[in-house]
Amino acid sequence: NPGGDRIWYIVFACDIGPVFWMRHCTEEQVCAHAQHNQSVPMKLARIYNAAVTHIRHHLPMVAYALGEADGDAALVQLVHVEAEKRSVDILRESMAERELGRTVRRAEVVATKVEGRYASVSGKSGDELDGGMFGMDENNIANVIMGLGGGGDAAGTDIVARRNAAQREDCGFTIEVGNLSDVDAALEEWALCMQHTESYERFIRHAVKEVIKARKLRREQKREERRRLREMEEAKNRDDGGGESALLGTPTTPRKTAAENEEEFDDEVEERIEILPPHTALNEVAAEIGGYYSSLERCLLLASLQRAFVHANFPDDSTFTEVAIGNNSGGAHNSFYHGRRAAPLQTNLVEECLFAARRSTLRAFATGHTGTASAAANVCVDVLGRVLL
Repeated sequence: NPGGDRIWYIVFACDIGPVFWMRHCTEEQVCAHAQHNQSVPMKLARIYNAAVTHIRHHLPMVAYALGEADGDAALVQLVHVEAEKRSVDILRESMAERELGRTVRRAEVVATKVEGRYASVSGKSGDELDGGMFGMDENNIANVIMGLGGGGDAAGTDIVARRNAAQREDCGFTIEVGNLSDVDAALEEWALCMQHTESYERFIRHAVKEVIKARKLRREQKREERRRLREMEEAKNRDDGGGESALLGTPTTPRKTAAENEEEFDDEVEERIEILPPHTALNEVAAEIGGYYSSLERCLLLASLQRAFVHANFPDDSTFTEVAIGNNSGGAHNSFYHGRRAAPLQTNLVEECLFAARRSTLRAFATGHTGTASAAANVCVDVLGRVLL
């Protein structure tokens, strides 16, 4: 009886669902102090794992007992609504607490300054540059800091002091955004949040597909049973009234039976059922975080390239590696480095820049979010093309 099944499902949903979430909330109240120190990815993981466990445990039973009343579809909706509400609140609260939007706006300003400092020079030819990576004009702030311009006193200062001065003049990255390590850790945390959210989103979409597939199988089974019953009834009617209709010569015209009309109505109803909307609130907040993440990743990549350029202009032993060639004995051009014999050396500038780009792209790909991964890849290609090349 579909009506009775629906009543029993309502009792089941009102009993099992709230009990599950009340138990979850009770555990949160007991461990309130411990959970206060948990990170946002850990909180999201607890919610998503609880939702996945609940669906995996109850969905087969509900589909078997209440499938005719669409109890499996309603169960997926119930669990997703509860998980989505809690996860969206946590993400929104974290974004507001850390002022993510304001930080991203400041990061975009800093990124524009860093890109303007280096990209304007990297696009020039060798004839346009009198020498050096940043040119030799006194108006270039990098030249003034690094002692490549007209300031003769700066050229004679200690290389460590000059490097420190160049690192402090980072276009306001440290002041406006934070240290490189802090920004990198924040991006790791946001990437982990998106990774957990995307994994849960894929699971819930897969569960919806399985529920739809099960509904189709049940309807096809019922339709097949009705067809067999109709064929049996038609065969019985032919056996009972076949002789009489043949004697009278009355033609039989095919017409749709009530069962066939019911099948068409069921097909129309099946097309109108929607378990989850194409875009949910969780999708929207994930897309918003992905946009902020891409902007911060661009700023961090430019800051990493800036640090690599500073290291290349104020080198020490850590910024060079020996060239791997067969014969390292050469002329006077490779006879010393800092006053000692050494093999030919090459700078680590390109390797540092490519490592930063590789780290950014791999972290974006690990989120599983297609929009974020595409944006991060485009950012890395654009930055490397405009600044490094």
